[in-house]
Amino acid sequence: MRACLLIRTERKTKKLHYGWVLVFTGIAVLFSCIGLGRFSLGMLLPSMGESLGLTYSEMGFVSTGNFTGYLVGVVLAALLRHAPAHAAPLLSGFLWWADPWY
Repeated sequence: MRACLLIRTERKTKKLHYGWVLVFTGIAVLFSCIGLGRFSLGMLLPSMGESLGLTYSEMGFVSTGNFTGYLVGVVLAALLRHAPAHAAPLLSGFLWWADPWY
């Protein structure tokens, strides 16, 4: 009598590492907060200007201030990348203090 040998093969499914979940979540949050928030000003500014009674030059100052704020943030973030370890918390604290929305 021949014995039949049944071989069970178990499929091992690779799970997605939790670090990648954090990376993709961070990308989604940055896109929604910075990307959509930055470009929504152009759509919201005409109705804001109408309801607040702003002229075109005043709305231009609002847009210029918004652009300048993003430009300063990018430049300071680049400086923060090359800053020594003890200066990084000071510079990031200044960025938090200089942001008028908080």
